[in-house]
Amino acid sequence: MLRAFYHNLGVGVFCAVVFSILSMSAPLSAFGEDAATASEEKEVTITGSIEKAAIDEKGAVIAVEIWVEQGDAYDYFLVNDSPKGNELLGHVGSRTTLSGILEEDEDGNKIVTVKSFAIVK
Repeated sequence: MLRAFYHNLGVGVFCAVVFSILSMSAPLSAFGEDAATASEEKEVTITGSIEKAAIDEKGAVIAVEIWVEQGDAYDYFLVNDSPKGNELLGHVGSRTTLSGILEEDEDGNKIVTVKSFAIVK
C-alpha cells in the first residue's frame, strides 16, 4: 500500500514539474513572436492616390488604400483603421503624402498606420 502511495506521489511530482516548465515557456515564446513582429514594422513616407478599399451596404466608404505608381504598374497600401487613417475616408480620389508605420500581414498585404498626412493639390 505504501509502495502505491509513493509511486502515485512520484507521478504527481513529475506532472507538476512538467506543467511548470511548459507554463513558463509559453510566455517566453509569445514574447519572441511580439519582438519579431515589432522588428518588421518600419516608418515610411508614401505619396499616392487615395482609393476605395471597401464600402458598406449603403455605398459609404469604410476603408481606403493608397495606390502608388511604380512605372507601368501600381503598388497599394491598405490604410489601417485608426483615427488619423479614418480622416482619409472623405478624400477618395485625392493625392496624399502620408507618414506612418508600415507592416505586412500574413497574406503579404502592406498595411500602413497613418501618423500624419497632407492632401497634395
